[in-house]
Amino acid sequence: MSWILLGLMGCGDQLEPDAWNPQEAEMVGDEVAQPVVLASGLDGPKGLAWWQEQLFVAEEDGGRVVSIEEGEVWVDDLSGPTWLAAEGDWLMIADSAAGAIELLGSDGSRRTLSEGHASIGRIALVNGQAWWLDPDAGELWSADTTDGSGYLVAESLDDPVGLSVLDGVPWVAEQESELLTEVDPETGESSTVAELEDPPHDLVREGDAAFLTSRSTRWPYGGFILSVHDDEVEELSYSPPEPERIGLTEDHVIWSSKQSITRVDRSGGTYELVSGMTAVEDFISLEGVIMWTDGQTGEILSW
Repeated sequence: MSWILLGLMGCGDQLEPDAWNPQEAEMVGDEVAQPVVLASGLDGPKGLAWWQEQLFVAEEDGGRVVSIEEGEVWVDDLSGPTWLAAEGDWLMIADSAAGAIELLGSDGSRRTLSEGHASIGRIALVNGQAWWLDPDAGELWSADTTDGSGYLVAESLDDPVGLSVLDGVPWVAEQESELLTEVDPETGESSTVAELEDPPHDLVREGDAAFLTSRSTRWPYGGFILSVHDDEVEELSYSPPEPERIGLTEDHVIWSSKQSITRVDRSGGTYELVSGMTAVEDFISLEGVIMWTDGQTGEILSW
């Protein structure tokens, strides 16, 4: 086993990052604080999840799901796991290389919810219901974690890349058509929530608001962070090039891009650089601590 645990203690005691003005394209103030390395030597780290009071990571190249704190391999025979989602006694695993969705129980039991997918995109585990996208097929799938197997919810979606489920209703960001859509979980019919100006790449919802990353087609902007509220689309912030995954903390919207992880106040403004020169695959926020996987260095970092 090649990965090395470096510890979680004290990872919240970091300095505040300095603001970076994308219009001036220069750093201001003191140097951005360096992130803490929680673990290194990982074999293609991708998805992260906080489950059973432990931090879990999916190693895509190693075919494993590992508990970092305990140093224990829970699953080691996957083809290429990417994303994780956790709730209660269940850990949902996207084995993307196999086109399969696995469900791992806190007692170590495991079963396959669905297989044979062309691709596995964003996943979610909400109120005992598993959800996932098959972007290549343009499909949304779901399964009951109690005893169900995967079933098709909606098809003919236009390159679905973002997924967020709230109150049992999934919203999907469709990249090709540049739409944010709501899918009826009973009929599979989709309706347009908002039309976007640029292709979206990820989606998160909270309350009556949605937040998205979008990659700009308008030179010289790398991309935008959008909020959607009452069908109105607002540009909260510019973004470094190639914005991707998005999440929320208590006060901020946080997202990854090509070589950085950044944040902006939920009300918008100039974004702050949390960490630069890092190839973020996935991240989570826990009680003010941001943790992410760096696929190039094989590390888990925190700020």
